[in-house]
Amino acid sequence: MLKKKLLKATLSLIVVGFITKVLSTIGRVVTARTIGQASMGIYMMVMPAAIFFINVIQLSLPTCINKLIAEKPERSRNIIITSSIIALIVNSIFMILIISLAPFIANNILKNEKTVLAINALALLIPLISLGGLIKGYYAGIGKIEITAYSQISEEIARIAFILLFGSYFVKGGEMYGAYGAILSLCMGEVFSLTHLIFSLKNLKNKTKKLFKGIIDEKNLETKDILNMSLPLTGGKLIASIAYMLEPIIMTNVLLKTGMSNDAISLEYGILSGYAMPLLLMPGFFANAFGRVLLQPMTVAISKNDKKQAKKLFLSLTGASLIIGLFFSLIMFIFPKQLMTILYKSSDGYNYVRIFALPFILYYLESPFISAVTALGKTKQIMFYDVLTSFIRIGLLFVLLPSLEMMGVAIATTISFVILVAIFGIIIYKNLFKKEITSQQ
Repeated sequence: MLKKKLLKATLSLIVVGFITKVLSTIGRVVTARTIGQASMGIYMMVMPAAIFFINVIQLSLPTCINKLIAEKPERSRNIIITSSIIALIVNSIFMILIISLAPFIANNILKNEKTVLAINALALLIPLISLGGLIKGYYAGIGKIEITAYSQISEEIARIAFILLFGSYFVKGGEMYGAYGAILSLCMGEVFSLTHLIFSLKNLKNKTKKLFKGIIDEKNLETKDILNMSLPLTGGKLIASIAYMLEPIIMTNVLLKTGMSNDAISLEYGILSGYAMPLLLMPGFFANAFGRVLLQPMTVAISKNDKKQAKKLFLSLTGASLIIGLFFSLIMFIFPKQLMTILYKSSDGYNYVRIFALPFILYYLESPFISAVTALGKTKQIMFYDVLTSFIRIGLLFVLLPSLEMMGVAIATTISFVILVAIFGIIIYKNLFKKEITSQQ
């Protein structure tokens, strides 16, 4: 029964993930064509800040809800109540901060006053993402993760429809309004996704009444368990987000000293980050699907001290992810130029794809490994090693860039995630396999 359920959930996530990926790509193309290059440039400047705020405001609550409900299904209402209160407080604070600091962020951090409207729009987008994350965490915790996947299709369709219907209207106001419209399209996508998630809840009316009644009773709170898990996970994501934002700054400063021009740096970085890396990362939705499916049943198995079942789940889903990753990596290794030409009508950057296709096999283990480590209750170790590998990546940039130029960025990225996967593999072996072997002896 469990095998059939896992197989059904995995296949659903893979199929829906593929459809979502296609729709997401169409959405990016439609957005770029509708709002134009100038507005798209402003939009892309704001997105790293958006990712940073999302990581802070979400506090990894979806993952916490997923794991805790899987461990303690009888306390699911209490977990949702506590998470909702925490989310409400954090979102209220950050909405005020984002709106208040928008001019400062635009003028002093991003150095572009035209980003101020798009930053203001984040104050609406991020709470919608946060609320959606709570409901997705609940569905994942009760083992109905495919509902969250279907909601992503609603999200992408709504986003595309909004841009097609209203994008040209925003562009008439100028490039800053074009970027503002692009952020609002994301908001509309989240609204439709939320609507899908909410109306998929069984006994919606009764659940809503119980939620509001439960909020006034502090005995219903699960604050300690949630914060003990959410804060370490969030800390790791924050450091990774900061490292992501620092990468182009460090790269530009180091390469300018080697004699490369700004134009050459922008061109090469665009080829690496805009062409080669998206192709290498494209099949990642398979790994994400396996990781999302693994967390809930593995958490349940570990909570019941059923190491044999946990090990079986881990090996089957991780093995499937590795096989699919190997297949895609070999295709990218053998046909990099042809793939680049088909996707981008240019073979620029195919050398990056060929060189890193095989090392990227390990990338397809990262999501299942993180889910397994989370199920084992080692969230503090996830944070520590996320921080460690982020510092390693930044350090490698300083070492590799002067001699290898842009290739150094690709090597630093690859080494950092290979180290992270290897460390997580060791943690899983020690806590899942080695302990079972020792107990059997």
